[in-house]
Amino acid sequence: QRVRKMQTSHIDNSRIEKQIWTPFPEAVFKLNVDVAISSKDQMAGMGAVIRDSRGKVVAARIKQAQQRGNVSLAEAEAVQWGMQVAREATLSSLIIESDCLEVVELVNNTKSSRTEIHWTISEIQKQRKSFQNVKVKYVPRQCNACAHSLAKLALGRNTRTIWLQTMPVEVSNVMVL
Repeated sequence: QRVRKMQTSHIDNSRIEKQIWTPFPEAVFKLNVDVAISSKDQMAGMGAVIRDSRGKVVAARIKQAQQRGNVSLAEAEAVQWGMQVAREATLSSLIIESDCLEVVELVNNTKSSRTEIHWTISEIQKQRKSFQNVKVKYVPRQCNACAHSLAKLALGRNTRTIWLQTMPVEVSNVMVL
């Protein structure tokens, strides 16, 4: 009991900011991506959700893939795949949100790496040029819950699935603006 009390007394709730969804320009779409890993099966589930400026779901997609490296590499591959999904939807202006700070920093050139992730980051940076406007932002996990739920769903399905203007029932409980 004493240890539990000490742990809770160190939590500073004044530093926790509540994230509030704010609208963005009408011609811009928001793409949230995430990955869930099954170390046991060496599989990665990827989830992507695209919303319009009012927060309405335009498309959601899942994919299962072989895990080829560390979690950051899988997160970078999810960003790259999400950009392909957006291009297939013929979107030209995007705000991409990921809860992997390392990948966001690498894509935005605020950090460098010489590890295996470098090649995936280079491909993402090349893909950016095919869009009119792309911003890549970090968001905390709680603000990326929908994409994370989709990624977990992908681990249980060995198919690529897309939903247009709707979300799967398994994910609808986290659809909060």
